[in-house]
Amino acid sequence: MANIRMPGALRGDESSFGVFYPKDYVLAVFNDSASGERAAAALEVAGFLDHDALVLGSDEVLGWHHAFHADTGLVDRFKRFMATHFGGRAETLADVVDHAHAGHTFVLAYAPDAKATERAATALRPTHPRLLRKFDAVSIADLG
Repeated sequence: MANIRMPGALRGDESSFGVFYPKDYVLAVFNDSASGERAAAALEVAGFLDHDALVLGSDEVLGWHHAFHADTGLVDRFKRFMATHFGGRAETLADVVDHAHAGHTFVLAYAPDAKATERAATALRPTHPRLLRKFDAVSIADLG
């Protein structure tokens, strides 16, 4: 995928039980890499540093997803994790994978607290993401 910038890695683990789960990040999903780049620029204007904003192609997200499904024991553990922590919200994670299958671009902003979350959401909303969510330790919030 052209023009995807990856200035660094996610802080901490980018997965939970092998599934793409960017804890403490705001995630925005866009149709194409150009839209993702514009969103990353909006985060920069909002004061996010290069190492706190990241643009990922769908291939990275699908890589985590496929590695997870290759380990059937991990799949069973994840199902238990989802039932315990998210109840009926498993589809919230599944649609992220659906966006990756569609070839969409993912923009992430490190937002460990409410102030950073609001700053990221305020910067990203005008860029019209298909999806805008905040991933915390045990919750996923729609910000759109």
